[in-house]
Amino acid sequence: MKAVKGLIAALCLLAWYPFQALAAEKDMPVPVAEAAALAVSGSDYRIGPGDALNIEVWKDPSLSRPATVLPDGKISYPMIGETVAAGKTVSQLKKEIEKRLSAFVKDAVVTVEVRQVASLQVYVIGSVRTPGRINCTSNIDVLQALATAGGFDPFAKKSRIQIFRREEGKIVVIPFDYDDVASGDNLESNILLRRGDVSWSLDRRSFPGERHETFFHRGGRRRAAELHEDRPGSARTRGTHGSGSPGGNRPAGFHRPHRAAL
Repeated sequence: MKAVKGLIAALCLLAWYPFQALAAEKDMPVPVAEAAALAVSGSDYRIGPGDALNIEVWKDPSLSRPATVLPDGKISYPMIGETVAAGKTVSQLKKEIEKRLSAFVKDAVVTVEVRQVASLQVYVIGSVRTPGRINCTSNIDVLQALATAGGFDPFAKKSRIQIFRREEGKIVVIPFDYDDVASGDNLESNILLRRGDVSWSLDRRSFPGERHETFFHRGGRRRAAELHEDRPGSARTRGTHGSGSPGGNRPAGFHRPHRAAL
C-alpha cells in the first residue's frame, strides 16, 4: 500500500514539475535587446497633433463626426468638450470618450479611427541632396530617411551623422556611422526614428584635418585641397590673374594686345 502511495506521489510530482518550470521561465527577465525589439514591433500607433480622426457612436449618428488633433494635442467633441488625444493610442482614446460620454449616453459604444496620419514627421538636414521634412505614413529607420532625402552630397562626412531626439524635455544626441552599417557592422545602430527626430549629416569640410580626401571630378582625380586652392582669389590663382583684369586665368606677364588705331 505504501509503495502505491509513493508511486502516486512521484507521478504527481512529475506532472507538476513542467508547469513550475514554465512559470519560472515566464518570470525570467527578458534581455534588453529582445525587449526593445518587442516594444518596437508590438507598440501601437500613438495619435499626434495634426492627425485626422473619425469618431462614431453606435446608433447615434448625431455624435458621429470627424475631428482633427490641434497643435496642443486636444480635440473638441460634443457634450464632453475638449479632451487630450495626443500621446494616446486609438484604444485609449476610445475608452476615454466612452467614459466621459457615459454621463449623457447610456452604454455608448464608440469607434475611433485615424483617417490620415499627419503628425509622423522626421527631419533630415546637413549634407544631403534634399534636406527638409519627411512626412511618414509608417515608422522608418535612419537609412530609409537618408534615402528619402536623396542620399548624401559629395561633401558628406558619412561616419559623423547625429540624430537629435527630445526625451522628457531634454535633447538626446544619438551617433550614427553610415560607413559601419554599409559594411555590415553595428547594424543595430540603424534605429527606427521617432516623431520629431532630426538627422544631421555633418559636412567633412568642417574637419580641417580631413580636407585632403580624394574624389573625382570632370578634370580627373583631384584632392579637395587642390580644388580649394583653384578658387578665384586663392593664393594659387592670385598670381595667375592679370593685374586689374576682371577674372580669367592668364599666365603671369601676359598683356592684352592693343587694338590697332583706325
